[in-house]
Amino acid sequence: ILLVLAFKGCLNARKERNMQDYVRSSTELVDLSKAESRRLFSILQAPSDQNQDVDRENQANTLKIDSATLSDRARNLDVPDQLSKAQDYFVESLDLRRDALSIIAEELPKATAQEARRESTARIADMMRVFDASDVLMRSRFLVELSNALDKENVTATLPSKSSLAFLTDVQWLQP
Repeated sequence: ILLVLAFKGCLNARKERNMQDYVRSSTELVDLSKAESRRLFSILQAPSDQNQDVDRENQANTLKIDSATLSDRARNLDVPDQLSKAQDYFVESLDLRRDALSIIAEELPKATAQEARRESTARIADMMRVFDASDVLMRSRFLVELSNALDKENVTATLPSKSSLAFLTDVQWLQP
């Protein structure tokens, strides 16, 4: 009986460690996504100047690549079975952000050009809605599922804050 109890204790400790490792890894990716948000809005808020337009386009393209890498990293996390539902929401949210950043990188050159400005600006505003949707997934689905699964398994871990899960910095960005 002692051997069985010791074995079960080892399995429980392993499960707890795996869940805590997942929370740490996903929180690291949340922090990187938040940094991407800061970079994007810095690019979008920079004064428009023909000399800076190429630099802004290059920064947006770099952001697009970084976001795709981040999404891939999330997809490759080691996910304990108890956290698979939270992981699905997490990956979906990062995929939405990746896709929106890709479209913004594509539209940014047109948004700075006089002839296509209105259409491109509207398209970029549409992508802000996608960021808003990703924020809802992060806060209302990912965080809730993660917290519930940890509580159910009596595992203690430091969860990301709701503010760190937000990509969209201000709802004013939803207006073209």
